[in-house]
Amino acid sequence: MQSISSYIFNSRIYLSCICAWIALMTNGFGQITPPPLPLKQGSPEVFRVVPSMPKAFGCDRIAGTEAEQNACTKERLQGFFEDKLEYPQLAIKQGIEGRIPVSFIVEKDGYISRIKLKTYLGGGCYQEAKRVLELLRKGCQFTPQRAHGRPLRIEFQTEIVFSLKQ
Repeated sequence: MQSISSYIFNSRIYLSCICAWIALMTNGFGQITPPPLPLKQGSPEVFRVVPSMPKAFGCDRIAGTEAEQNACTKERLQGFFEDKLEYPQLAIKQGIEGRIPVSFIVEKDGYISRIKLKTYLGGGCYQEAKRVLELLRKGCQFTPQRAHGRPLRIEFQTEIVFSLKQ
């Protein structure tokens, strides 16, 4: 049978463990902090919201804020799309214009995979967008972003614009 003093001592240890766990899981103001990223190296997890998005075309090397580097990546991607895009003749004849939202995964090595076009635009625009994204996949490497010292797989979203007024 346990003595009262050992019972109280064990209860204090238990209570201390609970308090330590609560302190670790909150930020000191009662708000729960997110758990750390998993430590597995082969994690297939894809992040959509991260503090720092992947950069392309050397935009990570420009002096400036994170927002300026993101704007650089967006501008250069749109420039790439405009340079490589060959407006389909059928779409020109039919007066088809529009935007095709696209997403892809920037892998841990900086190359892209899992290209998805989210809208169908007729007149051959959809096929042309796929062709241009394949050129991007083959010829562009992003600077992968890191968290806790390891690279992340990040979903990147943008759009390809088809405009006859260019």
